[in-house]
Amino acid sequence: MGDGCGVGGFVATAGSLDITGPSGRQEVQCFRGQACSIRNLTGYGLKAGDRVTVVAQRCGSDEFMEGLPGTSIADTSNGVDYDFNDSALLQIPAGLFRLCWCRPETSQGISCNQSGDFFASAGLFAANGPLGYAAFTCIVNDPCNKKIYGVGLATGDKLIAVPDLGDDSCLRNSSTLSGPYGGLAGGQYNLTRLTLSPLEAILCWCPVGEPCVHRSSFGAMAARLRVECWPGSFRSRSTDDMPDVCSTCPLGSFCPGGYVDAKVYRCPPSMTTHHSGANSSEECVCQPGYLFDRSLGGCKACPSGKFKSLAGNDERCEGICPQDASRHAATGEEDCYCSACAESDNESLGGDLQAVVYTASAKLKWSEAGGDSDTQRLSSFLREVIFGFSEYDKIELEQSGKQGRRLQQQQEILMHVHTGRKDRVNDLQQLLHPNVFSILVNESSANFGLEIDMIRNFTQHTLKCEANRVFPRNHPALSLDECKCAKGYQLESTSLQCRPCAAGKYKEAVGDDLCRDCSITPSGIQLTTRNEGQTSQAACRCPAGYEIDPRGTKLCRCPVGLIEWGGCQWAHIPIGCGFLALTALTVLMCVVRRARARAFHVFQQRLESFRKDENWERLHKTKAGNKTEAAFQERIIEEVRQESMLRGVKMSYILDVFDEESQLEVDRHEWRLFSDGRVMVKEGFINRCGNEAGCALWEASDPIRAPENPDFEQMAPVIAYGDNALGKGLICPRDGEYDCSLTDALSMNQAPPKESEASSMTHRLTTANFDVIRQRIGVLRPTAASEGSEACDNAPCINTTSTTTNSTVRSLGKQRSGKANRFLSWAWRYKKNMVLQALRQHARKTNLNPEDICIWWCWFCNNQFRLLQEKVARSPAELQEVFGDTLKSVGRMWMCLDRIKDSLYTTRIWCVFELYIATTTDVPCDVIMDTESHEGTVGEIQKFTT
Repeated sequence: MGDGCGVGGFVATAGSLDITGPSGRQEVQCFRGQACSIRNLTGYGLKAGDRVTVVAQRCGSDEFMEGLPGTSIADTSNGVDYDFNDSALLQIPAGLFRLCWCRPETSQGISCNQSGDFFASAGLFAANGPLGYAAFTCIVNDPCNKKIYGVGLATGDKLIAVPDLGDDSCLRNSSTLSGPYGGLAGGQYNLTRLTLSPLEAILCWCPVGEPCVHRSSFGAMAARLRVECWPGSFRSRSTDDMPDVCSTCPLGSFCPGGYVDAKVYRCPPSMTTHHSGANSSEECVCQPGYLFDRSLGGCKACPSGKFKSLAGNDERCEGICPQDASRHAATGEEDCYCSACAESDNESLGGDLQAVVYTASAKLKWSEAGGDSDTQRLSSFLREVIFGFSEYDKIELEQSGKQGRRLQQQQEILMHVHTGRKDRVNDLQQLLHPNVFSILVNESSANFGLEIDMIRNFTQHTLKCEANRVFPRNHPALSLDECKCAKGYQLESTSLQCRPCAAGKYKEAVGDDLCRDCSITPSGIQLTTRNEGQTSQAACRCPAGYEIDPRGTKLCRCPVGLIEWGGCQWAHIPIGCGFLALTALTVLMCVVRRARARAFHVFQQRLESFRKDENWERLHKTKAGNKTEAAFQERIIEEVRQESMLRGVKMSYILDVFDEESQLEVDRHEWRLFSDGRVMVKEGFINRCGNEAGCALWEASDPIRAPENPDFEQMAPVIAYGDNALGKGLICPRDGEYDCSLTDALSMNQAPPKESEASSMTHRLTTANFDVIRQRIGVLRPTAASEGSEACDNAPCINTTSTTTNSTVRSLGKQRSGKANRFLSWAWRYKKNMVLQALRQHARKTNLNPEDICIWWCWFCNNQFRLLQEKVARSPAELQEVFGDTLKSVGRMWMCLDRIKDSLYTTRIWCVFELYIATTTDVPCDVIMDTESHEGTVGEIQKFTT
């Protein structure tokens, strides 16, 4: 026997060691929405009384999975087969989880009733079924083919549709709308049978191999489905348990379609549609007799002397009357008249002595089903919602039965509909049809139980005004109440009769307003008239004792030898008073002018100080007092914006600091695998799918090691935007709002925020942190171990690590950026090491000093908070300005290629656009490439681009 206890020193048998428990490399599966039993569990020494459960990741530390049947624990009577002690169905999310085993040991205090007792892993547990968070939309009467995503789905799985009660449950809903629908290859389902009527439903799933016959077999939610009305229709609610239907939008209305908002919207007054089935307010056009006024943004009546026969948004009324005038909103020559004809034609009165009105009547049956039966509200409802009346229409309600302010239950109401337009008769007659009227009433949100019966079609009758009264031609005449006093007459308040205007007064328009006094001349003489009832200011003349001044019309003067001083008389004119008033006015104007100049000077100094101190928020949000100050402020802001837009990141910072610091930042974040194979942080999931869906996919994905050589699309939510970005919480000089680009952050000399301002910041930095940031330029950020992901219960779900952002040291400094002198044309999916190697090799080959090079690199220079996190929309013209104009301003482009053949660069449209701009504007272009890592040479390309 040798000396010591090495590997060969243990030669004596001391006994045997039995390790009891399940084998850890087996996999069992159950289906969501079905009863779950675990059969044929393998292991050594398994026996009755053992227990198993399911946890998310790690046995002995994670809590029981929510949605397991019963108490979340399965028992066995033979050590091999395990059953949950409840008949409930499996409702955990679809996915792959950990199966954990426990044996009760009373002597050791292990009861196997808590998740912490299940230390031993028995293998993997697959919960097969749909993911359950999909939401589908289909259109009534259109094909509806949808794909269900999940785990372990197979051809032959089935779905049924149940009413959506808002609780995401397939178990508490006992009724079935339709189904079952068999699953096709690839998880596709044909749901066209569900599109016969608008509805909201939950799709419940049953796996192939199960009976899938009874309603209870479909226990797992697969998706939500909404069947909406097509554009140009509205949702008509049915009664007696019949399904709703989608009806075509009537004339003069528009219906956007949808489900909740599938309503009928009447066009604004004086507007209609060319046809039924309109789906947008843009299809509302001006009625005949109305033109479109851009300044009003609506329709107005044709001017006098013109008419318009057809509906449309014409900005002119093309029809010209044979006479010189026309009635309000004229639609044809029949509305034209002569304004200068003899008084026998009643033209001197300014209106019509009679008018033609068209009237229809109908009986309404009213049932007071919880709604307000006030007649005025009912009249407004009928006028605005049902008929969409214009100024030419009128409605009257007449109660038949007991009189009173409020209608009685089961009351019959006589409705009279009047219109002064013959072309409106057909439209209103259509709306009075029982079927159309019923649909519009049931569709409305008002609780009016109305039915229409006994319709009397439109009839024509003539209205005649009393003496000295006429119908105004610029207003529709629907009743005798609209007769107004003629021109030259005013309404007497006591007798309510129209009396002629007294001497010295006149009235030029039809109406019940008072007569107007003749004017006073500049010299203070009151004009008068010879007779009563004058209809024009032209009838006013000089009073007795005065004569008309031949230098101008209606200028009165005293005869030669007299002057006006309280009448025509001899007097001396006080000339001195006029000189004193002129002097005072001149002094006042000088004082006001100097005060304005002083205020503008102070405003200039304030803005210049904000610019010098880099107080961008105050620069943008200071309010100008006048147009001159506003123009100066806009000029300063534009100069700051252009300076920021043309700022580039220094090449020395990229190669010396950014390379190592960015990798440390990448390593301290948690990464997971997206469905398309991309490795991303949590913000990347949210940016791809939205907050709710991104959080769900993140939780369902497995953690993965941080990429050793990430591309810039992966690094963007870690460095360029998000809670840990360099520009987080700093004011952007381009818009004065929080969060700025990387180049602005690298050049900023910004003071710490005041305590009063800190509460409004999304990301708050303390004064001490700012001091550290300024003093430690280029110092790497300290690493911190991740505490794991935060829960996604409360939206918005943003921060994915527990690292305190305030303790993060930022690499800010005045020497890290400057005016760009190189423009980098590249692709976001380039690997970091490839781009940095290309820059290093190009600087070495061309003897460039990286400290002298500032690169306009869109990843650093654009504000990614606006583009990617806030998703501020940018038009193609704006993007062309950012890339095209910036390229021309910088003056030299570096075209970064990843390889010679099948380059990613040539597949990116913006790369091709930048190369086009450089070629057409003679901007010098250099090709840079990591030639040491790729075969071939770029010499031929450089020969044609430099």
